[in-house]
Amino acid sequence: MTELASRRSLDTLQLGRAFAALAVVGHHTTRTLAQPKYLDENVFPIFNAGDSGVMYFFVLSGFVIFLAHANDFGDRDNALRFVWRRVQRIYPALWVALICVVPLVLLMKADLSFYDLFSSFLLLPIEHEPIIDVVWTLRHEMIFYAIFAVAIWNPRIGWIAGAVWLAMSFVQPVLFPAYPLAFVFHPAHVLFGLGILAYWLFNRRDIVSPKLCLTLGVVLFGGTWIAVAYGALLKNAISTWCYGVGAMLMILGGVVLETKTALRLPRVLIFLGEASYSIYLVHFPALSGFAKVATKLKALGIPNELLFVMVATGGVAVGVVFYLLVERPLLTFFRTIGRVPKRVEA
Repeated sequence: MTELASRRSLDTLQLGRAFAALAVVGHHTTRTLAQPKYLDENVFPIFNAGDSGVMYFFVLSGFVIFLAHANDFGDRDNALRFVWRRVQRIYPALWVALICVVPLVLLMKADLSFYDLFSSFLLLPIEHEPIIDVVWTLRHEMIFYAIFAVAIWNPRIGWIAGAVWLAMSFVQPVLFPAYPLAFVFHPAHVLFGLGILAYWLFNRRDIVSPKLCLTLGVVLFGGTWIAVAYGALLKNAISTWCYGVGAMLMILGGVVLETKTALRLPRVLIFLGEASYSIYLVHFPALSGFAKVATKLKALGIPNELLFVMVATGGVAVGVVFYLLVERPLLTFFRTIGRVPKRVEA
C-alpha cells in the first residue's frame, strides 16, 4: 500500500464528516422552523431527509475504526488503548455540552430522572433521548466500540459477537420490535458492517473504477434521500440500508480516488470535517435561539429562505466555536498528559 493510502487521515473522510454534520443541521433547521411558534413553514422540504447524514456517519465510523485499528487485533494492551482513545474522543466534549444544556432543560421544567442524567453522561441505553436529541447516535456508537474492543482483545470472541450482533440487527424489525432489544439490535447497526466491508474492499485494492463506484454511491444515496424527503419512500429499515449501501460506495470510491490521484479538497471543507463532532453535538440546542431571532426578523419582510440559511449557519457557527474553544483544547490536553501505559494493572 502506498504511503498516501496507509495514512490514517484522508481528506475525503473529513469531507464525509462535514457532509454528514451539515445534512443533520439542515434537517434540524427544517424541523425547528416548521413549528408554529417559529416560521410555521417547511422552507426546504429536501431537508426532511437530512437525518440521513447519521446513516452516512455510521458507515464512515465502521470504515474509519478499521482503518485506524486493523493491525491492533489480538493484544490486550491495544484493546485498552482503543478504549481510552474512544473515551477521550467522545466523553469530555459531550460532558461540557451536557453541563451547558441541562440547566436550560431544567428551566423549562422538563421531568428529568436521575437515570436520564446518568445515562446521558455515560451513554447508556435509554428508550427516549431526554436532553440532547442527537446523543442517541452516540449510544449506538458505544455498542459498536464495545464489540470492537472485545475483538481487539480476543478476535475470535469479538468477531463472533460482532457477526451475531449484525445479524440480529438485520432481522430486528421483524423479531425485536420493542425496547430494549430494539435498541441493542437497531437496524442502523448494519451500517457499521457496511463500513467494515468498505474498508476490506479498500484494503484489497480491487476497485478498478473509483469514479464509477463514487457515482453509483451518490446516485443511490441521493436517490434515497429525495425519495424519503418527498414521501415516496418511508423512513424505515429499507431506506436505512439503501443509505448505507450508497454511503459505502461513496466512501470507498472517494478514498480509492484520493489514494490513486492525490486528490486535494478545499481546506474549509476539511476544517468543517474536523469540527463535525462539535457541530453535530451542539447545533440543535443553538437552533432554538436562532429560530427565535428569525421569528422577529420575519416581521421585517426577510424571506423565509434567507432566514433558514441564517439559522442553519448560526447552528454551524456555534458548533465551530465549541470545537475551537472546547473540543480541540480538550483533545490537545489528553494528548499532552500521555498515552495509556503499555501495561495497565487491573
